[in-house]
Amino acid sequence: MGPDAYDCFTLVRHLQKERFGRELPLVNVDANDILAVGRAFRDSPERANWVYMGDVDFRHPKEGDLVEMAHARFPSHIGMWIEANRGGVLHCVYGMGVVFSDRQSLRNSGWGRIEFYRHRDEL
Repeated sequence: MGPDAYDCFTLVRHLQKERFGRELPLVNVDANDILAVGRAFRDSPERANWVYMGDVDFRHPKEGDLVEMAHARFPSHIGMWIEANRGGVLHCVYGMGVVFSDRQSLRNSGWGRIEFYRHRDEL
C-alpha cells in the first residue's frame, strides 16, 4: 500500500502504527459517504482512548494528535498533526493524495471545525 492508496483514516492508521506503535482498528466505511464517515468517527470504541484537546484555537497541538475536521456540524475527515514547518496536518485530499496543510490552508479549504484529540498515553 502506498500514498496513492490511502484514504484519510487509512493514512492516520499507518502513521499512528509507524510513529507510535498504536494499532487503530479498521473502519469499514465508504469514504465518499460523509454521513457514514461521521458516524464511524463518533461511534468507534477507539474514541475512548483519545481526549479532546480543543478546537482550531487550541494553541499547542502535539505531534501525533488526531485532527478531526468538519465542513458543517459533523466531522467527515481526519488527519494527524505534524510539527514540521511550524505545524500542520498530514491528511489525504481526494485527487491529490497525501498533503500537508497548515491551519490557514485548512480554513481556506472550508474546514470550519478543526478539533484536536490526544492519545491518553501522551497526557
